[in-house]
Amino acid sequence: SGITRVEFAIPWKAIGHTPASGQQLGFAFSISDNDDTSKNVQQTMVSNIYPRRLTDPTSWTVLTLTN
Repeated sequence: SGITRVEFAIPWKAIGHTPASGQQLGFAFSISDNDDTSKNVQQTMVSNIYPRRLTDPTSWTVLTLTN
């Protein structure tokens, strides 16, 4: 069908955060690809945000938590 679905989980404890319903967080989902096993280089970056700036959360989208 041409659709790829990915599910992932990051324990809140791992990032030192306590979630609350209604809380808003800067969010960007990006996939980095490197097919060169001899070098640690980023060959491709796909993100849900354009233009996404890694160190600027104001360029990301807003994720609102619900329960």
